[in-house]
Amino acid sequence: METSSPTGNINDGATARRRKHRGSGTIESHELQPLTLNDPVWPALNRLSKGRSSLAALYAFIAYAAFELGIGFLLSWYYTRVEPHHITSLFNFPDLLLTIVMYLGIVPVFWALYVPEPPQIVRVVDGLIATGVLGRGGQERDHIRRFVGKQIAFCNRFWPLLLTAIVIPVLGALLELPTIDKPGVDRYLFNHSTDHWWRVNTPYFVAWNVMLYVNYYILTCLLIQRICAIVIINQTLRRFRPEAQLFYPDSANGFGPIGTYIVRSAPVLGMFGSLLLLLGIYPGFVQGVVSPGYDIGALSAVYGVVIPTFLVWPAWRTHTVMRRLKAQSVGAAGRRVRSALDLADRDPDFSPTEVVDRRPGDARLGLRETGALTAWTKALMDRYQIVSGEHRTWPFRRVEVSGYIFTTALPLVVATISAYLQFLSLPRK
Repeated sequence: METSSPTGNINDGATARRRKHRGSGTIESHELQPLTLNDPVWPALNRLSKGRSSLAALYAFIAYAAFELGIGFLLSWYYTRVEPHHITSLFNFPDLLLTIVMYLGIVPVFWALYVPEPPQIVRVVDGLIATGVLGRGGQERDHIRRFVGKQIAFCNRFWPLLLTAIVIPVLGALLELPTIDKPGVDRYLFNHSTDHWWRVNTPYFVAWNVMLYVNYYILTCLLIQRICAIVIINQTLRRFRPEAQLFYPDSANGFGPIGTYIVRSAPVLGMFGSLLLLLGIYPGFVQGVVSPGYDIGALSAVYGVVIPTFLVWPAWRTHTVMRRLKAQSVGAAGRRVRSALDLADRDPDFSPTEVVDRRPGDARLGLRETGALTAWTKALMDRYQIVSGEHRTWPFRRVEVSGYIFTTALPLVVATISAYLQFLSLPRK
């Protein structure tokens, strides 16, 4: 019989260090690279914020407060007082409120979510190992981490992913540019103005577009990184044999790290939905005219499809695995119950009151040991009920799903109600 010693953990750590020193190829969790897609922005922002979301949000708030409000007030003052232009300026409340909500409210949240995203895949895999779903032994845990490390390295080297993150914001800007500064088309020319305060000065307009592009780039990188992470998780579940952990505190049989990671996409989607609400509905309230464009309608429709897709699609592979594990466990428990019932049916002298002790050395259960047989059958049936009831088929709890649906659907519901109220109460253009 083996005994553990107080120095067991120390010896294990020394052994791991010796294996690493000998070049055994063991990949520890801290050696896994984050899923950055070789994004050049994330390393700089991660170092600047020390990996803390709060600092990233604070830096974004300070940068945009100085750039949008500080310089914006100077430009608005100059082009309305010194060289008068008929422009939308920050001295007008509609423009000021729009700028504050967009750049001091929504944008810092994007930055705060962007910084911790690349290492999340490593935490998910380590969480599955910690719960016992993956990695039944030290060697298999090393194999899992090595496999995940190779998948992350492939995504980081696969340049089309980074190219996609670069190109999509550019395409979006090209589609939006033709609508800028056109009366009757540009929904944000408030107070019958003919130009924007950020558009009059060319150097500032170039810098403003760069700052805007960075935000769209960050949002696109977030979405691509999450898609790659889900693909890696699915491949890991397919490559290695997971085991469900009944009665685990996460109420998901140990698959909770996957569910938590999936529902944490809700803030990203919720902020995107809030942006759609702001851009699509706000001009109508300010100008007293219902003027939602086709682009806002199309984006709202896409957003309505994305909400359930980003909840169900990432979890579908995990759902399939959990459902298969449940079917196997419940099937095995059911076979034991059926065997016990068949044995009782074959006993012509079945009597629940007659109990005969059965010693471990007995070769078979005697036909008259019916009391023991009845207790055994009842225990197997109880086991069947426990296995059937405790096996989950989705990796998240109801409260997490409810929070996801509320966070993502609220902007769409508010936008729909607001548009309907405008349609009823405001003159139509």
